[in-house]
Amino acid sequence: MQANITPSVLKWCRQESGFEVREVAAAIKEKRVTPRTIQAWEQGEQRAFLQWVAQNKYIFPEPTQTEQQKVRIIARAKEFQNLIHAQTQLKGSKRGGGADMFVIAKAIVENRTIVTREKYKLNKVAQHYGVQCITPEQFLKQQNIKI
Repeated sequence: MQANITPSVLKWCRQESGFEVREVAAAIKEKRVTPRTIQAWEQGEQRAFLQWVAQNKYIFPEPTQTEQQKVRIIARAKEFQNLIHAQTQLKGSKRGGGADMFVIAKAIVENRTIVTREKYKLNKVAQHYGVQCITPEQFLKQQNIKI
């Protein structure tokens, strides 16, 4: 499976996740990935990013056959299509829920809970397939972690 990762996609992912550049660099935990590195990736120095991805493939596992089958089922589901359409109308955006389908499929196959701040589309579709979604705060509370 191949993905076309553009600088704008990288930046969008970071911003949608609510992280600052320095937080992403700290989370990667590699000395050679600094906030300046993240900014370079987001500004178009894609070759360096793709080299880093290739060296760290374990972070980006390809979906299993079973997960891919679930993704196809979710993508065809009327409930999912309706929610994508509603989301597009609300945000005036053309981006769909491609990543959401993979997250939900993985959660179904591995019987996992999704930790998210998403309150609309992801939750509704996940619930339709019996996948529980919780907030980061709920996760910390369940794990008895105090910050």
